[in-house]
Amino acid sequence: MTTKDLESKQPCACTQAATDFLKMVSPIKEGMLKEVRCKGCGKTFLTNFETEYCYDCRKKLKAEA
Repeated sequence: MTTKDLESKQPCACTQAATDFLKMVSPIKEGMLKEVRCKGCGKTFLTNFETEYCYDCRKKLKAEA
């Protein structure tokens, strides 16, 4: 998988809907949640801690170790 492949992936429609809903429900305080793109699979997700990988990829990496 190339970098171009990862950049061209769009988030799943259900993920985007959830992201939009979370942003709409209440104003997100600065630094509370941030949108991150997974280095492993290219998914876009919200998190409140420093990470470069989504839950699924972290789980796979942990299983490999």
